[in-house]
Amino acid sequence: MAFGKKEREAVSLQITKTENEKLKARVGELEGEVERLNRELERYRKDEANIAKALLFAQTRVEEMNRSAEKEFGTVRQAYLRELHDLERGIRQRRGELKLLEESAARILAGLQKDLAQMGDPEETPLPMEQMAIAGVESKPYTAYLEEEQNQPVEDSREELARLCRELGIVSGLEQEPQDEGEKKGEVMKGQEAMPEYDA
Repeated sequence: MAFGKKEREAVSLQITKTENEKLKARVGELEGEVERLNRELERYRKDEANIAKALLFAQTRVEEMNRSAEKEFGTVRQAYLRELHDLERGIRQRRGELKLLEESAARILAGLQKDLAQMGDPEETPLPMEQMAIAGVESKPYTAYLEEEQNQPVEDSREELARLCRELGIVSGLEQEPQDEGEKKGEVMKGQEAMPEYDA
């Protein structure tokens, strides 16, 4: 059966109409997909803005915390440095005082040993540094004493040194011994009482 011209045109028109409807439906689907994608993109943009705000806030907060930590660390560091410098200064001062005390004690000991050597008394022994420290002997008075001793006779120096030993409570061999046997017999030893005498 042969189709005429009109039939062919009708069939072609029907095909075209069907294709157009399919295309319109596809276009509608694509438009819906575009709208969905646009909505998704808008949501992403909002999320991106929120994320950017949160990131900026976090960066600002971190910078503030860093500045605060640096300031606090600097304050604590300065305090520790000041304390360390004070301790070092105190140690240096104590070392200087100790050195002066050692030099003073050495001068006193050397002076006493020199005087005792010049006197030639075998019973007199040099004072240890500990006893001089306990006795409270100072360097300046003893230095002045040594200067005076250079201008005084040896006998006066012995008497002065014996007086100094008595004041310091040091047993000295410079005390004068009794002149005769009677005085020796009547002498009472230190720490003992005199024994009474009875007639036979």
